[in-house]
Amino acid sequence: MQRNLNVFAGGTGFTLPAKMRLVLWFPIQHVFFKSFLFPSRLRPKALSVFGATLGSRVLIRRGVRVQFPWNLTIGNDCWIGEEVWFINHEKVTIGNDVCVSQ
Repeated sequence: MQRNLNVFAGGTGFTLPAKMRLVLWFPIQHVFFKSFLFPSRLRPKALSVFGATLGSRVLIRRGVRVQFPWNLTIGNDCWIGEEVWFINHEKVTIGNDVCVSQ
């Protein structure tokens, strides 16, 4: 897929439900995902609640940022390392058996 970033207008055209999801997602991401007290096994569940599609045995370390969880798909047996950022205004798909690190 090719995109012309010269004409990208991020943040425009959000519907009210999308804005509400972002309002709810913001504190989850910036408070809980950053904390070492929030277990790694719960991070995929939290992303799924906000619309991410995740395979089995996905490990997400602390400090991971996902701008728009509903635009994220992660396959089976993937590891997402500490402080990884997904600024995903469009769909991002990660296959099976992938390690993404900072």
